[in-house]
Amino acid sequence: MAKFDTVNALIRRGVSRNLAEKIADATIGRGKEERGLRIEDLKSMTLRQLESRFTHIEIEEIVANIGRRYGARFKIDEEIIKEGVIEDMKSKNDKEIKWKFRALEEDSILQDPIESSFFANNDDSDNLVREAIQNSLDAQINRNNPVKMKFTFSTSEITDKRSYIKGIKKHLNAIGKGEDFDPGIIEKPMSYVVVEDFNTRGLQGDPEYSGLMKGETKENRNDFYWFYRNRGRSGKTDEQRGRWGLGKRVFPQCSAINAFIGYTIRESDNRKMVMGQCVLKTHELRDVVFDNTGFFSIYDKKPMPVENEDFISKLCIDFNLKRHQESGFSAIIPYPNKHVNFNNIMRACVRHFFYPIITGDLVIELFKEESKTIIDKKTFDQRIEEIDWKDKEEIENILKLADLTKWSLSLNPNDIIRLNKAGDKVAPQWTNHIFDADIDWDKILTEYRNGKRLAFRIPFYIKKKNEDQQLTYFDIFLEEDRKMLTPRECYIREGLSINAIRTLKTNYIRGIVVVKEPSLSAMLGDAEDPSHKDWKEKQEKLKNNYDRGVTSVRFVKNALVQITNHLTYSSAIPDKDLIAEIKGFTFSVIDPIKPKKERKRRIKKGKDDGDATDDGEVVVPPPSSKKYIINKTFDGFNIKNSEDFDGEEFEIMIRCAYSTPEGDPFKNYEKYDFIMGSTVFIEGEGAIVENEKEHTNLIRIRVTDKIFKVSVNGFDTNRDLEIKARAGAIKDEA
Repeated sequence: MAKFDTVNALIRRGVSRNLAEKIADATIGRGKEERGLRIEDLKSMTLRQLESRFTHIEIEEIVANIGRRYGARFKIDEEIIKEGVIEDMKSKNDKEIKWKFRALEEDSILQDPIESSFFANNDDSDNLVREAIQNSLDAQINRNNPVKMKFTFSTSEITDKRSYIKGIKKHLNAIGKGEDFDPGIIEKPMSYVVVEDFNTRGLQGDPEYSGLMKGETKENRNDFYWFYRNRGRSGKTDEQRGRWGLGKRVFPQCSAINAFIGYTIRESDNRKMVMGQCVLKTHELRDVVFDNTGFFSIYDKKPMPVENEDFISKLCIDFNLKRHQESGFSAIIPYPNKHVNFNNIMRACVRHFFYPIITGDLVIELFKEESKTIIDKKTFDQRIEEIDWKDKEEIENILKLADLTKWSLSLNPNDIIRLNKAGDKVAPQWTNHIFDADIDWDKILTEYRNGKRLAFRIPFYIKKKNEDQQLTYFDIFLEEDRKMLTPRECYIREGLSINAIRTLKTNYIRGIVVVKEPSLSAMLGDAEDPSHKDWKEKQEKLKNNYDRGVTSVRFVKNALVQITNHLTYSSAIPDKDLIAEIKGFTFSVIDPIKPKKERKRRIKKGKDDGDATDDGEVVVPPPSSKKYIINKTFDGFNIKNSEDFDGEEFEIMIRCAYSTPEGDPFKNYEKYDFIMGSTVFIEGEGAIVENEKEHTNLIRIRVTDKIFKVSVNGFDTNRDLEIKARAGAIKDEA
């Protein structure tokens, strides 16, 4: 009877019969305290407690009919309805185009996005240009035509912006204002920046797929899935420029509301799709916790792209998109932050992509007001002069790099100096063998010092795990510029500038390292950091995918230093006084080994007086001169046999340390200074060199041949090096 009364009471209040019966069947409490659920209980429940018993649609019905009709005071009242919290939660099938964030379950782990920390040291305009263009170069369709990038800067703001901000306001307000983030800005007319690519394939693949992708190939890659449904994961193959799956984060990062709207036309089927993304922190509205990522889309169990032709046509007009029927991708950044402006974008384009612009693989167009600015190989020098540069020296540097690049493109194959192969079945190292090719180094050195530019091709072997080694190569272009106070170096991988590598210490040198060969580009891509500005030897992908990966990356990064060393210091300076200095780099040998002095031996007189000297003393002839000599090189030293060495086997213990203002430099040595055989390279001929695991600044040289030489290079040329060398007989380890 009680259940019947409860059902009737609820129906009288406007609750549907099915829901009324469900409420009447519900209980509260446990054990002996368990009883039927009453209307008064509903009023005091939190949203989470209601969720455990009812669907979101049922909750809205309870609040609307019991609360609003009869003035019942719910712990969750109709303000929740007004804020749209339940509306955001209630339906997984919503055809309305709006922003929607997913409500998290109680057992969800809360996590804020950390991708922006990987780009924290970079300007947002730099990030946007680097990531957008590298992705577009990867998506190129016709290799005979350049990829074209178009940047459009709004001059007239969108006043009727309701279609593009519906559902987002409450979530922005839940975060609050922060650096480069302003939720209140959506009350103003909408400014925007649009980034579009052409001669590209667009976001291919099944937009509905949301599982774990397996068995994907370059030909059937699901771009849509990787772009919208993954974070920190990438589907890019070896030959492509990006790896980390974090680059797409730069689009919302450039917006004052951390949002962007993407529009793609696909080359495969001409399908047109629109979908946006907003990346905030995990946030709470009333009792409900929402995920950090929201989507501008329709909902069909998950966010799905908008394909309504009328809506897409309006969007293209409102945001002045340049795309008509061409395949590709357009990213609309609403309310761009202060860093993303015309000058900064233009500067970033020439700074990071001067190489593909000059080679003709990339054309950039910038639109502002009624004007169009083109950056291509013909207009490149002119555009550099139009940019407002923070650092005036950077203008000169980019112009010089551009000029060196143009020269490299004009070369005939015979103009390139080809060095010997390295790394055949062993880890590649910069040994004398590489330079022993049939090359007239004296002539080259003379021409170089007279201002001639040089081009080198360096072939070497790399090895993927469980595969045969593969021959690859990279090119180096060098010039000496006596007007330049500091060295300048640039590394290019498939058109992308890797511009945080610094190895050169010698002034006046400008060099470009160019990697175009696909297999080497793939390996170095696995070594790149998330911002694609350096090649790191300890990246997990490099370790997992390659044998000899660390030494191969180091081999490429040290190429400029090793070649310029060979040009500049091909003849070592004899260390006659055991102290040498070149361009501020000093080393000294402490306690050098001196020939042992033989004692005079007194011998007894024999019985036959004629068999002994008159004074009873024999003077042993002085020993031969020193067995080895030490020579200075640019960033280290070598030890080799002296002319008088008789060939008797012996060993030398070498300990190194950087000089310190106070105390014993050898006691002050730390592993981060250098590690023998790792950051410092060792090459031996006619001798066996052993590293001491416990003492990483010490090596033992066992001399086995009459002619021997051990080279030790790779020290910091800005610091003074001290060496302890002690020789002795080889210890019998038996």
